[in-house]
Amino acid sequence: MQNLLVGVWALESFEIINKDGDIINPYGEQPIGYLLYTDSGYMSVTIMNRERERCDAENFKCANPYEKTKAAETYFSYCGRYEIQGDTVLHDVEISLFPNWVGTVQDRIMKIEGNSLLLFKERIKISNVNHAVRLRWRRQT
Repeated sequence: MQNLLVGVWALESFEIINKDGDIINPYGEQPIGYLLYTDSGYMSVTIMNRERERCDAENFKCANPYEKTKAAETYFSYCGRYEIQGDTVLHDVEISLFPNWVGTVQDRIMKIEGNSLLLFKERIKISNVNHAVRLRWRRQT
């Protein structure tokens, strides 16, 4: 069976849906990001707010605590191996900006329609409250 995920995907939207159905855009109205799946079973995702504040420091290690916090709040990335099980893709996280995800498996329901990929998680805890997360991607290669 052909793996339809293999390739490069550009982020079109990232939405968090709260219990009341309100939509939150955690990386702004026009986030930017890429999702890569290889035919050898590796994946990588990077997402950021398009309107990130620049730091005064010349490198991240020298940035002040406020700059580091803002940089981390407007950027997310992780990578590792992946596996497809039915309509679900499992991301086995090996490296992550958020240390608590390292060693976890992040499962997402996937739906491919033409050059569009929807990844969806029905229940994810944010501040101890369940939310849904929906990411829409557009195939680049």
